[in-house]
Amino acid sequence: VNHSLKVDIKPGTYELNIYDQQGKIVLSKNIHGSTILDMKLLESSIYMIEIIDQYTGGKQFRKIVK
Repeated sequence: VNHSLKVDIKPGTYELNIYDQQGKIVLSKNIHGSTILDMKLLESSIYMIEIIDQYTGGKQFRKIVK
């Protein structure tokens, strides 16, 4: 990941959170399907992305390296 991150997900309403290595939320956003996130302001590090389906409550986690 450099300056942007493409999130491919089916249409719906989701809460997307990005956590740093200490577990602090560094980015939180509501999305409605696939989107591109601006990662320019985040330092080079390892992050966890949490995507929560607002309808079902289901959660997905992914690790990214910037």
